[in-house]
Amino acid sequence: MSQFIVCLDPGHGPGCANRSPDGSYQEQEFAYDVAGRVKARLEARGVEVVLTRDAEGYPSLSQRCLASNGAGAHAFVSLHSNAAGNGGWESASGLEMYTSAGPDTAPRNVLAQRLKERFEAERVALRTVPIRHYGYAVLTGTEAPAVLIEYGFHTSRSDTALLLDGSYREKLARATADGICAFLGVAWREETAGESDRDTVQRRFRLADETMDYLSAYQYADALLQRLATGA
Repeated sequence: MSQFIVCLDPGHGPGCANRSPDGSYQEQEFAYDVAGRVKARLEARGVEVVLTRDAEGYPSLSQRCLASNGAGAHAFVSLHSNAAGNGGWESASGLEMYTSAGPDTAPRNVLAQRLKERFEAERVALRTVPIRHYGYAVLTGTEAPAVLIEYGFHTSRSDTALLLDGSYREKLARATADGICAFLGVAWREETAGESDRDTVQRRFRLADETMDYLSAYQYADALLQRLATGA
């Protein structure tokens, strides 16, 4: 049996009206997809994961809380995207998170801080105030430390393009899983299966794309990247 249980709450469900102004993006699809990616990464590290819904479900807010409380979760993370304005494209962009209240030392805010650190390491654009407090039902009704993540604005053209991109979703999932594991004290296990040496080095050392381009242009780049990736 796993030492830790995490409840992931993919926001909303089929039929939800939350989408980009052009209809290319749906919040409920994004939330469920990213939840699956986070789940796979947590389970690879020995963490048991409970989802509040499946691809077809649309549970109530109280049912989502019951799913977490009934499982005895050690952390609850609700996955969403944000919106601004009255239905058109807007300038507001970036990731932000919510907990129910302070202080900073409360476990829910420590979880949010660990997530923030991992998003920063992955160079995810954050809002000016990335951690806010609000009494959302899924945050006040759960017994576990709870955080709601708004991964970006689906009313922003630039954010929507990112939220639709599979590689960006992987980045968000990686940062989310790493932040949860850091909060729980779960040792990270490198996930290199099917990953190039360049990707492994970039992830392991938290290097910018520009730095990786510089390394790749080096005369002996292949051998260098292989050594850095394997720790040889």
